Amino acid sequence: MTIDKKKSRPIIFFLALLIFVLIYGLFIRPNYHLINRGTIYLEAIGSGKLDTLKGSHITTMSDGYYIATREGLTKYTFDQKSVWNKSYHLNELLFLVEAPYMAVVNITGKEAYIFDGDGNIATIKTNHNIVSGSLNEVGFLALILEEDNKHFINMYDYQGKVVVERRTIFKEDGFPISVAVAKDASRMMTSHLDVTQHVIESMITFLDFSGKGEEFTDRVVGHERLNGTLAARINFLDNEHAVVIGDNLLSFYYIDPLPELIKSIPLDVEIEEVDALNEQLILKFGEALNPEGEVLSQKVMVFSKKGEIEIELTFEEPVTNLSTQEDALFVIQGSRVMKYIGKRKVWETNLHKDVISIYEISNNRYLIEYEYDFEILKLKDI
Repeated sequence: MTIDKKKSRPIIFFLALLIFVLIYGLFIRPNYHLINRGTIYLEAIGSGKLDTLKGSHITTMSDGYYIATREGLTKYTFDQKSVWNKSYHLNELLFLVEAPYMAVVNITGKEAYIFDGDGNIATIKTNHNIVSGSLNEVGFLALILEEDNKHFINMYDYQGKVVVERRTIFKEDGFPISVAVAKDASRMMTSHLDVTQHVIESMITFLDFSGKGEEFTDRVVGHERLNGTLAARINFLDNEHAVVIGDNLLSFYYIDPLPELIKSIPLDVEIEEVDALNEQLILKFGEALNPEGEVLSQKVMVFSKKGEIEIELTFEEPVTNLSTQEDALFVIQGSRVMKYIGKRKVWETNLHKDVISIYEISNNRYLIEYEYDFEILKLKDI
């Protein structure tokens, strides 16, 4: 009997240890910010430089991170091993990311490239100088092109083939300043700016490339004139819902195929940053333009695709940047980062210098972008 007890002690100890490891791995470690009153601590496991002279941009996807410059795009594993490099030479880099695709656009030049995570490439050569562009989740790239007083808006598929060509004339249509493509590439919006007799007017054009748009001339299903508004940005929140972001208003539309204005919200406050998350619009507001704007000043607001306020976050210290990823919103205040899921703050952390953006990798690891470099950090064990 005594011998059996002695034999059983190592087994009991091993089982107890196994149970503790499971509890720690499944409950304590992932949620230890709850024990530390919402604060987590991160430690560096890797770092690298960002060559600002070459216009470096960094982003992540599920299997690695990517650094784009005016000279090339390189993919790395999260262990910082180079996977592939694609070389090119650009005048000015516009780097667009909509996973699983990326686009490298030569602003003021005549070429653009579409990449996927394997480095497959589509090369686009244009006849006119590129002014701006927009990429969607199925790899369709819309480019605004310019030549003298003529402008063109071309859309290309992920293989680089032209699927839409649209020409506008400055005297008649104004200057094109923004283009947006629906997530499935079935619809497109453009924003043109017209300044006549010192009066600003934005013209929003809605196009439908599905079967529903066939009966409309040039597939144009509607126009919207916004007097006194500079509509510098337009976004699709899903395939049927879109938003026009002006300097003094937000306009939410439902398009099927005709555009219907759902809600228009006057703004008396500066918009400092725009992002999107799960069919929601996220705005970071700055200084109020008049007393009415104090209601939104220095707040982070989340709007539904129908223009309803879903989340309103107020902070004592200024918010310097926002990052979004899957269901998470990261609010950055200099070197302080806070993670939100919906209205709930999950955790916060303080780093050693100001943060530009944050990417959550996996297994409690993060890639942090600073102004001149980046770090790969992991959650510090307790």
